[in-house]
Amino acid sequence: MQVSQVDLGSNTMYLPDSKNGEGRLMVMTDKVRELVAQCVKGKKPTDYVFTRDGNRPVKSHYKSWREAMREAQVPTLHFQDLRRTATRNLVRAGVPKSVAQQVTGHLDPKVFDRYDISDLADLQDAKKKLDKSAIPAAIQN
Repeated sequence: MQVSQVDLGSNTMYLPDSKNGEGRLMVMTDKVRELVAQCVKGKKPTDYVFTRDGNRPVKSHYKSWREAMREAQVPTLHFQDLRRTATRNLVRAGVPKSVAQQVTGHLDPKVFDRYDISDLADLQDAKKKLDKSAIPAAIQN
């Protein structure tokens, strides 16, 4: 991604390529904007956003990711797991499914649904909501 594809004024970045092969416009969270601003500071529009020493573009993150996971002592965490976490967090935050799908880049709703995994906390939350609902106790049993 080049600096010209980042618009700090509107908090957006254009991702020219993605897993599904299509580019898309993304809105940056405040933290992402802060970090990206550091990456683009002083660079020309044709420079790459993510670079190594000597302004060389980052072509792969896998080696750095493996090293970071080893240092964090979570060697089984895969980069792709972050997409699953993002999907779950968006749904749990109440973001409409169609918008969450756009953010995560899932073209197929079935794939999106597979990423939205329920866990014990979700089941406990459902129980709390049911307990607070106006549904008669006889129906709940």
